Amino acid sequence: LRELESFHQLVGTFVFRSTELPDLPIEVLLIGDDQTLRELAPEYKGRKLTVDGYYQRGQDRDFIVLSGKVSSRTLTTVAYHELTHYFVSRARMSPPTWLSEGLAEYFATAVIQNDEMKVGAIVPAPMQVLRNTPLIPLKEFLAVDGNSPYYNESFKANVFYSQSWAF
Repeated sequence: LRELESFHQLVGTFVFRSTELPDLPIEVLLIGDDQTLRELAPEYKGRKLTVDGYYQRGQDRDFIVLSGKVSSRTLTTVAYHELTHYFVSRARMSPPTWLSEGLAEYFATAVIQNDEMKVGAIVPAPMQVLRNTPLIPLKEFLAVDGNSPYYNESFKANVFYSQSWAF
C-alpha cells in the first residue's frame, strides 16, 4: 500500500500534475477468491475474461480490482498498470489503445525507493514474446480497440501488450 501511494503521489505530481482527480479517492479492491474475481471481471463476446486486475471508472469514484492470488511483485506491477489507466482516464485523454496500454506497461515497470522512482526497465517477458511471436502488422496494431481480439484474447493480447510496451 505504501508503494501504491508513493506511485500515486510521484506519477500524479510529476506526470499528470494538471489532472483533476475526483474528490473521493480511488478504491482498490483486492479479491482473494477466484470465483468472485471472475464474476466481477470484464466480458468479451459474452464470456468473462481471465484477468489479474482491471481499472473501472465511475462517476464520483474509480476502482481498481486486483487478484490477491498473484505474487507480490506481479500485484505491484498490475496495480501500477491500472493506476496509470486511472490517471490517463482522469486527464481526459483519449489516446489510442496501443498508447494507453503502452504507457500503462511502461509505468508498470516502476521501482520506488524512498522518494525516487525509476521507470522504463527492459522487461524479459515482453521481450521473449516479441522475439518468439510474429508482430501484429502496423495497420492492425494501430487500429486495436477495446473490442479487438488483440485486446481481449489471451495469446493475442500478450502480443499486443508486448508490442505496445515496446512501441
